[in-house]
Parts: sequence; structure tokens; C-alpha cells
Amino acid sequence: MKGPRTIFYVLLIVGVVLVFYSLTIPKYTDENRHQALIDMYYEGKITKDVYCQKMSQITTSKVLITDISNGIVSFSLFGLVLSVISKVKGWKDLKKLKTQNKFKTFIMANIAWLLLIPNTFFFYYYRSLRGDYPPFADSIGIPIMQQTAFILFMLVPLNLFLLVCLYKSNLPTKLLMRPSIYKRTNILWNVFFCVVLLLDMVCLILFIVDGDHISIMVSMFFLYILLSLRAGKLNYIENVQNILTPNQTE
Repeated sequence: MKGPRTIFYVLLIVGVVLVFYSLTIPKYTDENRHQALIDMYYEGKITKDVYCQKMSQITTSKVLITDISNGIVSFSLFGLVLSVISKVKGWKDLKKLKTQNKFKTFIMANIAWLLLIPNTFFFYYYRSLRGDYPPFADSIGIPIMQQTAFILFMLVPLNLFLLVCLYKSNLPTKLLMRPSIYKRTNILWNVFFCVVLLLDMVCLILFIVDGDHISIMVSMFFLYILLSLRAGKLNYIENVQNILTPNQTE
């Protein structure tokens, strides 16, 4: 079986192997030294800077490998789920993918974005239970509330972005549609969406490295949303060009 699913299966195997490998690695080279440093900090014998310096000397790569492996597993599992739902087996099947209509695209984008709120709670509680934060760290409630407020605030620019992109847009259509004739307008929209898609892919890679489970899924889903918005714009421009006479087109 050749195609996207093959890549996701291979990545899943790699991720699972790394997960089991990470379980064999101790978090600290000397657990007694780790506890001693915590006690010394609480007793006021060492400062924060000294604590961090000494701790870095006994900390292994366990957390980094764990996060990356979790990220790869989350990415591959969600990719497999999407490929099954969309019935994509081979590369040729990607050309058959369709977008949703405008209303569904708008609603799905907002729902996906709001999933970042429960993810914020999970992200900080999971790392807190794992013992990632030093004894002098602030309460995790502070970053949780700040990040939640930021996510809610960003709903405004997100929806403005969606409305601008859905205005003069024809959906549903083929997800990976290509214009028959490249004109200035569709070239500009193509460049714009290429930049936005690139930014989303950079975020996706960072989420995978950080092992940020739900953010990985949201970022992958937004690839679909952005490709849908691009397709809708190009489809609208294509239809307008077909209606206009050659003398009226750009």
C-alpha cells in the first residue's frame, strides 16, 4: 500500500518505538542529587540560578525524547484517522477531496480553535504531574488563565480572517483545485495562502517537537481549513473569469 497512509503507519511505528525507548531512560542521572538540590533550594542554601545550573548537569534527554515521540504518535494517529474518514489511500485520492460549504467551514474552524482551551488545561496539568516545573515556578493557573484569555481574544481576528476569505468565495469545490489560467488576482491569493499554510506547518512541526497532542490535531485540521479557503477563492475567481469576455478579464 503506497500513499499517505504508508507514511503515517511508518511514523506511528517510529513514534511507538521512541515512546518505549523513552520509558527506559531515567529523567536524572542521579535521583538522590536531584532531591538534594530541591531540599537545598527550599532551605535557602542555593539560588534559583544555581539550582537551574546544577539541575541541567544531571538532567537527561528523557523529556525531549518523550515529547517528540508523543508528537509523532499524535500526528500519525490523527493523520490515519483523517485518511480513513476522507477515504484517502493513494496519492491520487488527494485530488478527489472536496471542501465543505461556507457555513460548515466557518463553524469547523471555530470549533477547532476552541479545542485549544481544554488543551491548555491538559498541557500544563500533564507537565506539572510529570514534574517538569522547578519548585520556584508560579502556579500553573496563571499561564492557563492567560493562554485561555488569549485564545478567546484571538477568536475576533480569526473570524475576521474567515469572513474576508469566505467573501466572494465559491464552496464546496475540489480541495486542491488549480486555476486553468493564472491571472494577477489568483496568483496573489495563491501566494497569500502559501504563506499562511507555511506558517501553520511551522507551528505543526513545533507542536510535534513539543509533544502538544491536541494542538497537533488543531494545526493539522487548519491545514484543511486553509486549503478550503484557498479553493473557494480560486473557484470564485475562475467562475468570474469564465463569465467575463476576454476583453473584460485582467
